[in-house]
Amino acid sequence: MAITATVRRTVKEFTDLVLDATGRFAKEFDDATTGALTADQVVIDGVLVLKRAVNFWTMFMPQGVPLVPVIYFDVQGTTLPGLTPAGTAFVDESIPGGAILTATPLQLVGGAGTIPVSAPTVLPSTLRQEVQIKLAVPAASLAPAAGTYQGVIYLAGKLLVTVVARVF
Repeated sequence: MAITATVRRTVKEFTDLVLDATGRFAKEFDDATTGALTADQVVIDGVLVLKRAVNFWTMFMPQGVPLVPVIYFDVQGTTLPGLTPAGTAFVDESIPGGAILTATPLQLVGGAGTIPVSAPTVLPSTLRQEVQIKLAVPAASLAPAAGTYQGVIYLAGKLLVTVVARVF
């Protein structure tokens, strides 16, 4: 099924490209014979056909991994216990009302330390979906070791946001 859809899309894009190019060049030929052809028209048509050709050509190139929003904290480790700094990120994913977001504790990259986090929340916004998370280091705990910590926020098992904290 996926191969059939890919072949259909490829044939359709190529056919559209050829029909658009021949239509534009036929019109330019007619305009040239009547003396109505302008340099602007030639440049505009050439650029539009070239754009479609490049778009068609890039269909065959591998696509990258979609970007994941990042919440970044830059905190001093000795002042972190007892504080709850908050970070937010805008996400393109539509988050249904009442959805449960899950977050992993931040893990020290290359080490054994962790920083606990609160449950992520969706902030009300009229234009975008905004996700917020807070670091939740208890006041009685030791300051986390210096380094880079990383965790993630999931929506129904799908990666939604990456959380990174640099502790110095």
